[in-house]
Amino acid sequence: MVRLIVKNYGLPHYICDYRNINLDEEFEQFKSDNTDIFLELILLAWADTLGSQYKNQEGLEFKIDFFAKVVGGFSNNH
Repeated sequence: MVRLIVKNYGLPHYICDYRNINLDEEFEQFKSDNTDIFLELILLAWADTLGSQYKNQEGLEFKIDFFAKVVGGFSNNH
């Protein structure tokens, strides 16, 4: 399982882009392709995003909100 997590570690970052016009479809495919490690990958991506320094504030806020909603319906406003 650890190898799968490492191998697919960057996928949530790649898919979750506010400019991605196929976000919903790609995210659902990602979710169905990675059912065993989905939550782990999302949590890692969310933690990375929270600890990063983005130059694009809109992109940063989008990712934080997106991952928060996936994990439990929280937003960065709570």
